[in-house]
Amino acid sequence: MDALEDYHAVLTTLYSLLSPILYPTLRFLNWARTLLLPLLRPLLLQLTNAAHDSPAIVSLGVLLVTLYISMRVMGFMQRMVAFGARLIFGLVFYGAIVVGGMMVYQRGVERTASDVLGWVGEVQRIWVREYGRWEEVQNQASGGRQRGGRERW
Repeated sequence: MDALEDYHAVLTTLYSLLSPILYPTLRFLNWARTLLLPLLRPLLLQLTNAAHDSPAIVSLGVLLVTLYISMRVMGFMQRMVAFGARLIFGLVFYGAIVVGGMMVYQRGVERTASDVLGWVGEVQRIWVREYGRWEEVQNQASGGRQRGGRERW
């Protein structure tokens, strides 16, 4: 009860602020209901009778609504993943620019360039070594099949 008493002043203030918006809206909705209900009642009765006579249509409708909702959720998830990936790639890109700028500021252009070239050379040596190793493994595997080994596929 205390929570209701605490929010009573807030709710009355909110109601007094929203009543100029709510009253015309509710009056319009009541007018639309009184005008449209006699026109739509026969259509609604025919739809309910048709749904009662053939439940397959209702099942199809439920299936279509479920499919529509699931597609909307999947679209939302796809947009969320795309946003996250774009955010991460942007952070990494601009972070690398900031780190590169800090390196140049702290060490100078010549020392930074020599360090970066050394790192690139090390990556190249590792790449060439691993490429040669896996090429040798592939050649051994294909050579075994040519000597009479059985094909996998």
